[in-house]
Amino acid sequence: MPTPELAKLRNVIATPHVGGLTPQAIEHQSSETVRQVAKIVAGEVPVGAVNAEHWTRRPRL
Repeated sequence: MPTPELAKLRNVIATPHVGGLTPQAIEHQSSETVRQVAKIVAGEVPVGAVNAEHWTRRPRL
């Protein structure tokens, strides 16, 4: 449930968590996961990584 303050805003549409399970959203999430794993395997920091400044993973040679 959104907070009362958030629910009062005219530009907010609150949906249940399942509201994001459209075919387009599922396809995007799947593709984004593959892109991020490819970055990690290549030893690169994925876009949007949390604490990216502490990245230490390097590819195995």
